[in-house]
Amino acid sequence: MKEYLLGIDLGTSGTKTVLFRSDGTAMAAHTVEYPLYQPQNGWAEQEPSDWWRAVRETVQAVLHKSGVAAADVAGVGISGQMHGLVMLDERGEVLHRSILWCDGRTGEECREITETVGAEKLIAITANPALAGFTAGKILWVRKHLPEVYKACRHILLPKDYIRYCLTGQFATEVSDASGMNLLDVPRRQWSDEILNKLDIDPALLGRMYESVDVTGTVTAEAAALTGLAEGTPVVGGAGDNAAAAVGTGTVRYGKAFTTLGTSGVVFACRLTMGLAESSLMYSDTISRFFINALSKTSKSSFSRPSRMACFWALYSNLESISGMPCVLRYSQFVSSGVRSVTYCVY
Repeated sequence: MKEYLLGIDLGTSGTKTVLFRSDGTAMAAHTVEYPLYQPQNGWAEQEPSDWWRAVRETVQAVLHKSGVAAADVAGVGISGQMHGLVMLDERGEVLHRSILWCDGRTGEECREITETVGAEKLIAITANPALAGFTAGKILWVRKHLPEVYKACRHILLPKDYIRYCLTGQFATEVSDASGMNLLDVPRRQWSDEILNKLDIDPALLGRMYESVDVTGTVTAEAAALTGLAEGTPVVGGAGDNAAAAVGTGTVRYGKAFTTLGTSGVVFACRLTMGLAESSLMYSDTISRFFINALSKTSKSSFSRPSRMACFWALYSNLESISGMPCVLRYSQFVSSGVRSVTYCVY
């Protein structure tokens, strides 16, 4: 009987893989770290090959530690850091280091997206403004500054979806991660033809869209030999890191929320209806006004630790003022660039 499930979390500082019994009992866990590259101030990149190496090592480790046979693993789920850009050529080879969520180089491209699509239209479709951390701006940056890379690109994936490709050979994503690209039609849960047309991005570059629970492919013979998994093991859509954490912590209905302080700071609130308007984020107290003012522009100044915590508390204590759908409302302190943002993420 196949009674085990494998979870792979592709983080910014490392990948953690955990083998669970079907009742939720953790059988074994292992983490492998990897470097982050900053070729210029405010930039942040990683090598996708480092992620795949970490996945291979952690999967092998948990199978060895637990003593569980690969044939008894019923399926694999993947979560991971959001927004990063992975570009592959026609052979599926990586063309450039992944530009990460915490990279702040795309301010000009974000302004271009806002002007081209329209600020209100962009929010109505994607539930987010154009932000430096998001993927669309990175695509435009590569097209402008690395035209040969863009010309050779045949596939655009998010970080965890690159691991999906390595495991299954499939170019795919799912709605929670895709909602952080500025390219997803959030109400329709599909790529936005309108935005792709206006930004002149070929939709054929993007992965097939799935729901998080859908089976997106199975482990190939090559991946099985490299990881120790059984060929044919199903791999499901998975989720962006905080959407996955929401399910794990039970933050799946109105009135529930959680906070995390990691490489970024996140406040995750579950709401029932979609909407993102500055008026819905305006709070009465001074700390909250300071918070919103800081988020309204790409600031290069840094908050002190007490100020950051005050902002988190102001947001957390005013969750009833936020209008959104079941989503992430995340305040991210982008460590390498100083960018502050409020974003929404579907799950």
